[in-house]
Amino acid sequence: MASSPYSPYMSDDEILRQRGYFNPRYLGQGQFGKVYRVVKDDEFYAAKIVPTKLVSIGESTAGTFLAQQGMTSNYLVNFLECVEIGSNTLFVMDYANLNDLKEANKQTPKMNPSLVLSIAYQLLGGLSVMHRSGLIHRDIKPDNILFHYDYSKDLVFVKISDFGLSKQLTSTDRRNQNQSNSDIMTKTQCGTPIYMAPEAYWGEEEYGLTVDCWALGVTLYEFLAGCHPFDISTNKKFFESVQRGPKPFDIGLGIPQDFQILISQLLSYDPKYRLTAENALHQPCFQSMWNTPIPSLTWEQYAFLMNDFTRQKPEPPPSFIKRLNAQRQIPVIHPPPPSPTPIQPTIVQPPPINPTPIQPPSPVVNKQINQNSSGTFQRKDIATIGTLNFLSSSDDLEPFFSERDTLARFIT
Repeated sequence: MASSPYSPYMSDDEILRQRGYFNPRYLGQGQFGKVYRVVKDDEFYAAKIVPTKLVSIGESTAGTFLAQQGMTSNYLVNFLECVEIGSNTLFVMDYANLNDLKEANKQTPKMNPSLVLSIAYQLLGGLSVMHRSGLIHRDIKPDNILFHYDYSKDLVFVKISDFGLSKQLTSTDRRNQNQSNSDIMTKTQCGTPIYMAPEAYWGEEEYGLTVDCWALGVTLYEFLAGCHPFDISTNKKFFESVQRGPKPFDIGLGIPQDFQILISQLLSYDPKYRLTAENALHQPCFQSMWNTPIPSLTWEQYAFLMNDFTRQKPEPPPSFIKRLNAQRQIPVIHPPPPSPTPIQPTIVQPPPINPTPIQPPSPVVNKQINQNSSGTFQRKDIATIGTLNFLSSSDDLEPFFSERDTLARFIT
């Protein structure tokens, strides 16, 4: 027999590092082992380390099967790996970063029907994935249904968790080879009593996959009415009330009629008439969700369920922080290359214009000949200097001409 490559005395931190998981954060103690939040490839995962001798056969089988088949769903806590390391077994699965539905039901005992309808559609989607592979959960209850906020989608999902009591039903569990998965049977009595279907509770006959549908019907009824659908005070009263059927819903709750019919069909006493998960998804109450890309809740709807509108979102995974920082990074803007200095046009200034001084006008002598009243002509000289006019007769200028003639004779 080949020896294991792992030491039987490895610490939890060493076990996680061997498989490539780092930064473990202790979350709590499970029934048989410790649970950590770890990081791998910048994503959060939940890692549970359990001594191999205490490992639940159901969880080991379910974990190994789901991991090997690569079956994933937004509505299941998906398994990445289930491996034996030394004297321990390591389970690695999706990390659900919010609380369970039990806590939500405490905060809001009677939930909004439209929100419960969305939760029901998601849980039936998760069950249908399990049931198609012949995997039966056998412990559906509010404690094992977790909320998870997905940062990449900005949506809140509900996830089925805790596969400790699950069982992989194979062909050896069939009564004949012509049975479908919904007819695969088992007889082990297990589960939480108030959520167990009658055939599983009494343990007197075989039961199949629809026991999960019964448990889901009880869970949905509690969310809507705030109480159990049957009288669970004693075994006798429980048995009698189960045969009569669930208590009718209070009209004041405002639950749509087709949704009430769905729950009553999930709580059918006879498993032959009980809805399977696949058939339930096609009921008229879900018609509004058939074309929904990803049935889920918004963060505001989750806060409404928790009756806490100040609730902060959980810590984001490193991958989301990196994407966010990349989006926020301011691109480096390089300055443009210097452009050549433009040639400034030479402006030729015209030479200054020197105004020509205005010369005073030279005296102009105009001679006019006027005819006097006697009919003889008399010469008048008009001397114009600037704006002054001097009108002189020839008699008035006689002395001037006499002096002129005297001067001329003197010169000669």
